[in-house]
Amino acid sequence: MKRWLYYSLHFSILILTLISFQLFELLFENQIFFIMAYVWHFTLLTPGAREMMLKSNRKFSFISLVFKMNHYLQIAFVSIQHKFPQKIVNIKAPILRALSPFFFCAILIFFGGRGELFVVVLGSILFEFINYASTKIAILNSKDGF
Repeated sequence: MKRWLYYSLHFSILILTLISFQLFELLFENQIFFIMAYVWHFTLLTPGAREMMLKSNRKFSFISLVFKMNHYLQIAFVSIQHKFPQKIVNIKAPILRALSPFFFCAILIFFGGRGELFVVVLGSILFEFINYASTKIAILNSKDGF
């Protein structure tokens, strides 16, 4: 699967989901939470961005916050990973990518925001499903992988 096809697939799924949110008349905050959770995962999978953001000293950057939250969650998970079953340890990357936007949106709702955390989980699950499916299709259909 070509890279442009991969990105267009993610973008089209995001647009179709937002159109369905308009049909169901969900709150604007829920739409923002969904977009943030979806794009949060996309940002974490950007090649080279993690190293650049963790090494730089950008104090008030939202992207830096995204990477640092995920980095600290990974450190915490590694320290307690022996307490979990092996099945959960094997899928720790998608779980950790899903926890950081969930915590961020929970903090926003706690300090006076409106919205539902279910939409954040839905955005995270949808991205991980599309990413997993497109990666499997790319591996099966091409000789050189992605």
